[in-house]
Amino acid sequence: MADAKGITSGAAASGGGDTASYPAQETAPAAVAGSAQVYSKDVAGTGGPNLLMHFDDNITDSGSMGATISHPGAYNGAPAYVSSGKFSSAIHFDSATWGDFLTIPAHADLQWDGDFTVDFWMKWQSVAQDGQRVCIISPDVSVPTLSYHTTVNVGMFLGWIPEGANYERSFELSLAKTAGTGNLSFDHATARFQYYGDGTNDAHVSDSDLTSQFHHVAICRTNKVVEMWLNGIKLTQNYLYNSESATELVTDATINGANDAYYLGRDRFYASSTTDNKTTHQADLQAYMDELRMVKGAAKFSGATFTPPASAYSATVPDVTKMFVMDSSGAETQLG
Repeated sequence: MADAKGITSGAAASGGGDTASYPAQETAPAAVAGSAQVYSKDVAGTGGPNLLMHFDDNITDSGSMGATISHPGAYNGAPAYVSSGKFSSAIHFDSATWGDFLTIPAHADLQWDGDFTVDFWMKWQSVAQDGQRVCIISPDVSVPTLSYHTTVNVGMFLGWIPEGANYERSFELSLAKTAGTGNLSFDHATARFQYYGDGTNDAHVSDSDLTSQFHHVAICRTNKVVEMWLNGIKLTQNYLYNSESATELVTDATINGANDAYYLGRDRFYASSTTDNKTTHQADLQAYMDELRMVKGAAKFSGATFTPPASAYSATVPDVTKMFVMDSSGAETQLG
């Protein structure tokens, strides 16, 4: 329950009156004629996860969405897990078998019109996937459908480009572009985030590192600017396309304004041949994933570096203490 903690008030209200001190209590103090009261009170925290998947031997969404996640078990049996995840167990995406991917249904909480966060832990099963752009997250829309539909705000595509491919050892991120920006034939903005090479912000994660341990991947948009980190190190951006900026990925569009479903581990953005939910595409993911979180309305990470989370996320956000002022009529105003 909210907890009000009395402190000595500031200036008295207009009309005169003494300042007052109030003891800690569960609710705000009662109005006092002729006085303004300043106090602190715990309020519910904001920015909790809309989608939260621990992958603890299940595909349950513990976030506020409570989405029903689906897996095409008719083709591939039940989802596979390993006990040696980052924090507990982890799901195993193995594209060598048919239909090994997850589908997150369309939801308003997956339409991001402002800041957002997507982060997860991943360990690669293989770093040799035919030199392809390997899909991690994809909206349920393919490029043939996407082309020339400039009024549709597409969702987020996150791919990984292994050694041996063009623009190797990087992540590729595509999402809805600002209206009127760049090439009008496509409504997505794209950047590549280099994690191993000559860039000043490279995480220098080798191929053997990718397959030997879990790595924290985080994406945030803050005031239109989209950034990405690997193990808490902000990655260099290059090969920008349809961005508002020539040096970083910038877009103020609503991401997934079309309200499409999302795929995990299945290439739907660049491969239209996978609509039968059975065909294994060479760009499908071969990896282990743990602790997937999506947050609408809050950028949880910032800066050149940060320390990745040391434990699994909670579905609830702790209360936070805020300052309030109450005037003599009983009207309450939050100060910060």
